[in-house]
Amino acid sequence: MRSGFCDESLGVVVIGEEARRRFKRPLGRLYRPDELAHLLSEVKKGLGGGARLITVGDRVTEFFLGAGLRPKLSIIDRREKRGKFGRTRVEEFDRLVVVRNDAGTINFRLCPLIREALESPGSTVFLVVGEEDLTAAAAILAANEGDYVAYGQPGEGVVLCSVSTSLINTVASILGLTG
Repeated sequence: MRSGFCDESLGVVVIGEEARRRFKRPLGRLYRPDELAHLLSEVKKGLGGGARLITVGDRVTEFFLGAGLRPKLSIIDRREKRGKFGRTRVEEFDRLVVVRNDAGTINFRLCPLIREALESPGSTVFLVVGEEDLTAAAAILAANEGDYVAYGQPGEGVVLCSVSTSLINTVASILGLTG
C-alpha cells in the first residue's frame, strides 16, 4: 500500500526550522560503521522477500554498490558534506534522470518520477541539481510499505528505514501534511 501524502500538487515546499531539526534525528535504525555488515544482512533478507531498496546520498549509494547491491532507485547530488563527492558509478544503473531539488526544500513534483522509477523494470538513479538530502522524505512517502529507504547520517553512519504506515505518518506529520 502506498500513501497519498506524496502529492505533486504540493509543488516545492520550503522546510522550516522545526521540521529540519526533527529530520536531523534518524527516521529509522542507525547503523554505525562497525554495524554495516549487519545492515547488509538485514537489507539482503528484505530484498529476498520482495522489498525494494532506495538510497539517498552518494556515499550510501556507493556503499551498497560496493557490496554488490544495486538499489532500485538512488538519489544523488555528487556532493557530500557540502563538498564534492568523488564519483558515483551511475553507469551501473539502467536509467539516469536529472531532477531539481533546491537546498532546504522538498520538490514534491518528484513524486510521480519516484513512483515511475519504482514501478519500472531495472534500476534508476536521480542526479539532483541542488541538494538531495531532504528527498529521503519524499521517497518514504512514495514507497510501498516494506520497502527500504537508506540515507546517511553525517558523522554517524547509515539510517535504514523500513517503510510502514507509522513511518509514513511520522514523516507526513513533520511536514505538516496531516490534519
